[in-house]
Amino acid sequence: MALLRDLQSGRALVLEADLTIGRARDCGLYASAQHVSARHAVLRWLGSHWQLRDLGSRNGTFVNGERLRAHTTRALKCGDELCFGSIREVWRLEDDAAPRPMLVTTDGDETLEASGDLITINVEGEPAAALVYDNKSGVWLLEELNGSRSPVEHGQVFSAGNRVWRFSSLPSATVPLEASCEPPLALRFRVSSDEEHVDITAFESGREIVLGGRGHNYLLLTLARSRIHDREAGIKPASSGWRYADDLVSDLRTSNTQLNLDVFRVRRHCARLGLHSPTTIIERRVSSKQLRIGVENLTIESLR
Repeated sequence: MALLRDLQSGRALVLEADLTIGRARDCGLYASAQHVSARHAVLRWLGSHWQLRDLGSRNGTFVNGERLRAHTTRALKCGDELCFGSIREVWRLEDDAAPRPMLVTTDGDETLEASGDLITINVEGEPAAALVYDNKSGVWLLEELNGSRSPVEHGQVFSAGNRVWRFSSLPSATVPLEASCEPPLALRFRVSSDEEHVDITAFESGREIVLGGRGHNYLLLTLARSRIHDREAGIKPASSGWRYADDLVSDLRTSNTQLNLDVFRVRRHCARLGLHSPTTIIERRVSSKQLRIGVENLTIESLR
């Protein structure tokens, strides 16, 4: 991840794709010192490298001790040292990797980066909401725990998980970095005879990833069985495997709240394991309140 560090305090800042530095409260890098202009400089990702631009600051923008002329730009590389108004306050570009879509709290004390097409917002360790990327519509959606969805645009501020967040997307792309080339995913279920134990292994891009025996695995197993059943009945892939949420609640002897919480937990777990497009592990039809497993390559085996 792209990282800028204050060498004086040790503070590290994950870089947004378009970051304004200044004394104005809405700046991504807020600096209260009087030698910093209200909108002092901007740091921007150009698709292959970072670029710093002075915005006509009163006391100057410096790169490795050299002052930039007002309204001029400088390409940056990892290790460059930046100063804004005072050469005694130094920020170092410690990582010049490409940025990711992210959420930043409006007070600037927490940043959540996207993992593929998912950003999970947690409260006390449990998922409370998520930002998911919809490949069909090409937009990011805020998904609440009750399953409702609403589009979120770059720069939009919203409340979720008892915090106020600002969304920062990529300026020159409509899809997250990993989403442009999604490798095929296969899931293998191994189920004990009493169905008390469900172990899942994912196979993706030559990797074998053990998902383990999680409590929400039975939900995935139920959805996998529905998709396999429809496939064997000759139903087309686009229409196969869909289950109504109310039917799942009844079959699994759970509640709507717990069902939605398990969906969030599945996606978060898959994101942490590094699976591509974790939001498609379980897909939703919000209007009809239907769910399905978003994987076609499924096998179910009995544990002995």
